[in-house]
Amino acid sequence: AGGAVEMPNKNKELLGGREDGGAGSSDGGRGAPSSPSSRKRPRPDDEDTAHSSARRGDDDAGTMERSRRGLPSQKTKTAGIRRTRNAPKAANCSGKFQRPATRALTTSLRAAAGVQGACPAPPRGGGRAPSPPMCFSHTILARDIHTMAMMMDLRSAQSMKGFSIFLVPKGGTFRKPPLHILGGYRNWSGLLHGIRYFNELLPSDRTLEFEKMNGVAKTQRKILRANMEYLMANRPSATTKYVTKEEVDRTDAQLQRLVCLAAERSAITIKRQCNVCGFLPTSKIMAAVASMGHVDPLNCTNCTNGKRQQAKKISKDKRLAALYTEQIQRQRSCMDASQTVSVDLVNFAVTELGGHDIVAELVEMLGKRSTLLVEVKHITINYASHAQFKRAEREIAGAEWCIDGELRHHNVTQLSSDEISDAVFMYLPRRKGDSGAMQNFAVILNNDISKSSCHYFAQKEMISIDSGETGHRPGPASGVFNLGDKCHSFSRVTQKPTTAYLASGKKSVHMRAVYENAEGRVKKANHGYVAMQMARIRTGKKLGYARSDVAYQEILVCEALSYIAAIAILKRLDIPSCYTYGEYFVVLKEMIEESNTLPLKDILWKWMCTTGEIRNHQACKCHTDGNSSHPYEIMTLFNRPGTQKSYGFLYLPLDNMCIKLKCGSQSLVSNFTETPHAADLSRNYANFSKVHGPPP
Repeated sequence: AGGAVEMPNKNKELLGGREDGGAGSSDGGRGAPSSPSSRKRPRPDDEDTAHSSARRGDDDAGTMERSRRGLPSQKTKTAGIRRTRNAPKAANCSGKFQRPATRALTTSLRAAAGVQGACPAPPRGGGRAPSPPMCFSHTILARDIHTMAMMMDLRSAQSMKGFSIFLVPKGGTFRKPPLHILGGYRNWSGLLHGIRYFNELLPSDRTLEFEKMNGVAKTQRKILRANMEYLMANRPSATTKYVTKEEVDRTDAQLQRLVCLAAERSAITIKRQCNVCGFLPTSKIMAAVASMGHVDPLNCTNCTNGKRQQAKKISKDKRLAALYTEQIQRQRSCMDASQTVSVDLVNFAVTELGGHDIVAELVEMLGKRSTLLVEVKHITINYASHAQFKRAEREIAGAEWCIDGELRHHNVTQLSSDEISDAVFMYLPRRKGDSGAMQNFAVILNNDISKSSCHYFAQKEMISIDSGETGHRPGPASGVFNLGDKCHSFSRVTQKPTTAYLASGKKSVHMRAVYENAEGRVKKANHGYVAMQMARIRTGKKLGYARSDVAYQEILVCEALSYIAAIAILKRLDIPSCYTYGEYFVVLKEMIEESNTLPLKDILWKWMCTTGEIRNHQACKCHTDGNSSHPYEIMTLFNRPGTQKSYGFLYLPLDNMCIKLKCGSQSLVSNFTETPHAADLSRNYANFSKVHGPPP
């Protein structure tokens, strides 16, 4: 290279019969027959570029002569051939790139022209895709173009990077091209060759290509994006036939080989069916997966997405653990202010249920709790802006609170038996956009459930726990879904070897299933959440339990009285109801009017049965309560028979506090629609929670 090159006569003929390289050589030549368009004199505004000057014989001869003498070229600019509007069949429009006559000739002409790895300068006006120069000798096979056209997502750099073995030279790194390259071609062949040419440029020359987009108008950007979307909307189908030297039928087996072609070229053997997860890809499934940008030609699709979910789970758990450790080390108080207020339950019952004969019976049932002393705690704000709070919430959504040993947090709110107050009310910080009716809070109250009723109820629930009953719990409460986890949303038709499971976003916890139904159509199931160990009790089933079980009736009545006391505290603190424009007990009033002959106990447990119930047999992950039908929830913990631990914890990580609740003797009424919270691991072995939320 750099010395004299003696070209054979045959190559001179291929170059157009010119002794000096001719029009066919341009700036290094491709050794291909010259065409009338290549012999046409360029436009005046192209004369200042090296490649345009190289089209003229005398300039090309002078360049080669200076290279033979070992001198640098006179022109230092290295601009490529621009695609003109009137060009009959430019390389980037037709997608046909001819191979050189001989590799030795191509190498020598590159050295002679001095443009190896050169980058075209931005043309006047900017925003045009560069045409690969005539010295660009790399040609992508037709079958590889067909495979990438079926699977590549031009909007995702990760999707294009999966085919880097075709688009990046050996030892190079992939970089997503700018918009004027992705939207500047009319077919997939020209586009993929343009991407390959862009990744062969020097880093400084790539920067020039990105600078082209600075002067492009918005209308032209829309045209480029529309062209890119048009290419993705007009992909070749899996049954399309193409011809290279012979016609190849498109079958599932051959398509699978094309998907794994990159791995085969890298000396990595991938069988048709994955030995790890058993995934059996088909043409329809892989085409649908490719359209969603989840193609990894080197690895199994399910295994790759499963690793992403596993890494997501580890990241979320570490973030929650780091937040817990940081709060312990800082020892910062969570309470901004506190006060003690008294609540007259008798006056509240008369005011809200006045005019009914049943008020007297209700006051008698309240008994010694006719007046409550409530300790009100105002929780401080830990985040300066709502955006920071939401970002932190997404980072820990679905994380498991794994505390080692006993609780070491310094901000623990509880209702002790030696305290004077009858209840503890926590004012949680007001979030952005929250109305007064949706004020988040938590109140701990004592209930009067007898130990015998708690023990009997826990023994019956152990039958469901020992049987391993599971239920569907959408949202982060179920945790991050991993491959192999049970899911009630994925029916039998999705549980096939050909089903592809795709990971969700960075902050989400679910997985999506892409499967073929009985008719052979590709469908998607998006709600892939982990099946939790829990019992979901519907309204009718709950009503049947209450009618046949006296102990369960007592539990519901005691929870109803605690619920009435909690609403009385809300009324005392001027927090309006989230139902029916601030009114309370709309449903209870209707039931009293309809069944005024029944005892109050029967009305109260029937009122508690107007909504369903969840019995959590395992710890819920970090989540917020998003059920709009009952934002007020009653939670009561029950000991499992044979366990000694008589309390459980609830962690509010973004509010820097924990709530301690005694099993069987205390209830928690809360509104956590904007407050992330997680349960401790004692739910897995020592206790279980009973959660429901009748309308206030």
